[in-house]
Amino acid sequence: MSLAAQIIDQQVRDILAMSLATQIIDQQVRDIASRLADTFTHQFRLGQGDQDRRHSTAFLVLVARTMLDLSEDEALEGLVDGGNDYGIDALYFDPPDQGE
Repeated sequence: MSLAAQIIDQQVRDILAMSLATQIIDQQVRDIASRLADTFTHQFRLGQGDQDRRHSTAFLVLVARTMLDLSEDEALEGLVDGGNDYGIDALYFDPPDQGE
């Protein structure tokens, strides 16, 4: 196989891997949005027709859970996404250790 063919083959594999990862993340976001539909309606005042904001909020929950190793409830407590928040979507403060 020529070098050009090898490069194209690797690029195709990379694209397929990214596509699969994107599909997995999308499925997780949709699952979170579905399970937390009532919370999104009442706590964040998101209407049923506001699917983009619901998915955005679900993505924030997923990122906070994954990156900060938080429970779903802890992730929800830290969300501050909305207007007039200077671009801040979530806050998390690690509880202090004894003696600090």
